[in-house]
Amino acid sequence: MDKVTYFKATKLQMVGFKHHSQPVCYTFGDITVISGGNRVGKTTIADAIAFAITGKGYMGDRYIDRLYYENDREIQLSLTYLDQNGTEHRIDRRRKLDKMEIALDGRSIRQRDLFSMFGELDEFLSLYNPLYFIEILQDDGRKLLEKHLPPMSQESILAQMSEEMRAVLRGYTFMSPEAALANLRGEKKETEDALLAYSGRQEMAAEVAQKQDDAKKRLTEEIVILENEAAQWEHQRIDGLDMKAMNLELIELGDQYNELLNEKPVPFDPTPYRERQKKIRDKIEKRRQEIYESKLSEQFVQIEKPLQELRMKFTQAAGFLKTLKPGIICPLCHRSVTADDHVTCEIALRTAMEQCKEKGIELRLQKKELEVLEAKCLETFEQFKKDDLAALQHESAEITAECDRENDRALKAREAYAQRLQEVSKRIELLQEQIWTGNLSAEEMEQYEALKKQIDEKKAVLAGLFHETETSKETQDKTYALMTQNLVQIEDRISAVLDFAATRNRMLFEHLHTPNVACKLYDIVKSTGEIKETWKFTYNGRDYRCLSHSEKLLAGMELVELLKKLLGRCYPVFADDTESIDDIPRPSGQSFIARVVRGRPLKIAVQDQRIELPKVG
Repeated sequence: MDKVTYFKATKLQMVGFKHHSQPVCYTFGDITVISGGNRVGKTTIADAIAFAITGKGYMGDRYIDRLYYENDREIQLSLTYLDQNGTEHRIDRRRKLDKMEIALDGRSIRQRDLFSMFGELDEFLSLYNPLYFIEILQDDGRKLLEKHLPPMSQESILAQMSEEMRAVLRGYTFMSPEAALANLRGEKKETEDALLAYSGRQEMAAEVAQKQDDAKKRLTEEIVILENEAAQWEHQRIDGLDMKAMNLELIELGDQYNELLNEKPVPFDPTPYRERQKKIRDKIEKRRQEIYESKLSEQFVQIEKPLQELRMKFTQAAGFLKTLKPGIICPLCHRSVTADDHVTCEIALRTAMEQCKEKGIELRLQKKELEVLEAKCLETFEQFKKDDLAALQHESAEITAECDRENDRALKAREAYAQRLQEVSKRIELLQEQIWTGNLSAEEMEQYEALKKQIDEKKAVLAGLFHETETSKETQDKTYALMTQNLVQIEDRISAVLDFAATRNRMLFEHLHTPNVACKLYDIVKSTGEIKETWKFTYNGRDYRCLSHSEKLLAGMELVELLKKLLGRCYPVFADDTESIDDIPRPSGQSFIARVVRGRPLKIAVQDQRIELPKVG
C-alpha cells in the first residue's frame, strides 16, 4: 500500500455509531467548525473519523463497545477523503459483533494495510488529536520521536564539545553514552576495590614473605614427584608408536578436509528455469488472450451502406407505386402526375425498382465473397494460434525436464561430496584419538590428563608466589601509581561522556522546539551523573501539568505541527472543546474545530482554503 502523506476528509456517512440509530451524512472542508450543545454528536464525528482509519476512537481507547448505538451490535461507516495527488478515495468499515470488515475503494483490505498507509495507531492519533501525544501516549511518545528524529553521528556531537573534552574521548569508542557510563562506573568501582586490596597487600607483604618461602619449597618438592610420575605415563603412552608419521598423516588429512570445504558443490538454483517458465507462461497467456481482428470491416461497411440505400429506394418506389394516381408528386421527377403521365411514371418506377434489384444482387454477391474470405481468415488465425500454443507447451515441458535433470545431477554431486567429507572427518577423529591416547586406555588417559593439570596448577601457583616475592617496593609503588592514574582517567572519561550526553540531548532538543512549546526527554542527575529518561513539556515556559485546558490544546496543536514535519505527513487536526479559546491558530492541512454552544443543535460550518503540504524535517 502506498504511503498517504496528505489526507483530507470530505464526507462521512454512518449508522449504528454511538447515538446515531439512523443514517447520517456530513461533508467537510479545509476548515470545519462543529458546534452545538453537549451530547449532540460533536465528539462522535471525531471518533468516527478515527474509527474509519484505525478501528479505535478519538482517544485511542481499546473498549469499542462504547461506539455501538445502545444495544445495536452493528456499525456501518464510510469516510471519503482526498490524498496528496488530489485523488478521491473511500474507506468503508463495518463491525458486527466481533467481526470487522474494511474496504478501500470497494476492495477488501486489512487493518495493517491502513496502518501501512496512514501510520500506526499512535502515529495517526498523535497527528489527529492535539492532546493524544502528551496525555495519552506519554512515555511511549519518546520511542515515536526517537524513531523519526534525524540521525546524529558521534562526529557531529563531538564537534560541538570543547577541545578538552574531545581529547579525553579521543580513541574511546562507545555505542551510547548510557552504556558507556554504566561500563565506566563498573570500571571505576573495580579500580577502587583493586586499589584498596593492593594497599592491604603492601601492608601484609612483610608478614606473608616467610609463609610464601615455605609454600614455594613445599610446592617445588610436590611438582618434582608429580613430574616423575607423568614421565612414566608418557613413556607408556608413546612406546612403540610412530607419532611423527601419525602427525604427518593428520596434517595431510586436514589439508584434504579444507580443500573439500573450499570445493563444496554449488546448490542447484532453479531460478533461471523458473524465469524461463514464467516467460513461456506469459507468452502462452498472451497468445490465449489474442482474438481475431478482421481486416475486412471497412469493405463490409462499403457494401452494407449502399445496400441499405438500395433497400430504402426500392421500398419507397414500391410504396409510391401502390398509391400512384394523378395529382401526387412523382419521387423521380418531382412533378405532379397527370393522367397522361400515369403510365410513363409507372414504367419509370418499375424500371427503378429493377435497377435496385440488380445492383442489390451484385452487392450481396460481393458481400457473400467477403464473408467466405473472412471465414477463411478466421480459420487460419485459429490454426496458427493453436500451433503456437502447442509449440509453447512443448517448450515449457522441455524446460521442466531440463530443470529436473540438473536438479538430479546437483543432488548426486552433493551426496558424493557429503560422503567424502564424512569419510575424511571420521579418519581425522580416529587419528586424533590415537595420537592423544596412544597405548593408554580412555580411563588411563583421563588419569594422565588429570595429573598434568595438577602439575600445571601447582606451577601456576608457584610462579605466582615467585612473582609476588620478587616484586620490589619500587615496583609496588609504580603499580599503585598506575592504578591511581587509571582511576583519574576513568573519572575524566565519565565527565567527558556526561558532557557528550548533555551535548547530544541539547542537539536533539533543537529539533523538538516550537515557538511556544519545549520538550525534554532526558535529565542528568547532578549528584550521580546518571542519565534518566523523563517526559516534560512546557508552554511559554510553564509546566504542561499546570496549564489550563485551552493552553494544553494550544500546546498540543503546536506539537502536532512539529510531528507533521518529523513524520512527513499532513493530516487533519481535530480540536475538541475549543469554546474557551478566542483565537485558534490555523494549522497546516485540514482542521476540525469543535466547541460547545449550550442549548443549540449540531451545526457544521464549512470553509475551503488551499493549504500547502508542510515540508519534511
